[in-house]
Amino acid sequence: VCAAMSRAHMIYDDQPIESGPTGTTKWPQPWKSDSLAKGRGAIIEGLFRDKGRHVIIDSTGQKHRFILLHIEVNRAHRRQFDAVGKEIEPNFGLQHKVNTGYLNSSYKVEPRGQSDALSYDQVMEMINTPPFDSVKAKHARCVVLWGEEGVLWLFITY
Repeated sequence: VCAAMSRAHMIYDDQPIESGPTGTTKWPQPWKSDSLAKGRGAIIEGLFRDKGRHVIIDSTGQKHRFILLHIEVNRAHRRQFDAVGKEIEPNFGLQHKVNTGYLNSSYKVEPRGQSDALSYDQVMEMINTPPFDSVKAKHARCVVLWGEEGVLWLFITY
């Protein structure tokens, strides 16, 4: 066996390229992605389940390409901002210990104020607006997050 073996097997994969189908939606007017943004948004914790691609063709014939991320939601919280508009950490509803007596040996556990937690249905209500409601999640308790392909291509490889 030669000590200087080729390492080509480590960088070359002889498997066929897998590219899932691309969905298409026709949009009846010129596409303006800024007009679709609404609300303060949410912080979603979950498991990545699947990815996909979608194309929206607007009334001018221009194609807008998106990457879809199917995320199984474990926890979600509403984003919070201060008076200046700077994002602050939301109340995750964590609990803290409160002394009930003179000695530090007796305490009770209480929630820290009003939690900013969102239910799965509230998250779905925030996200599912036309045309983004045209694609259904492939897994139970999943939401489909859309991102413009030009922005997300740095993070996701096909």
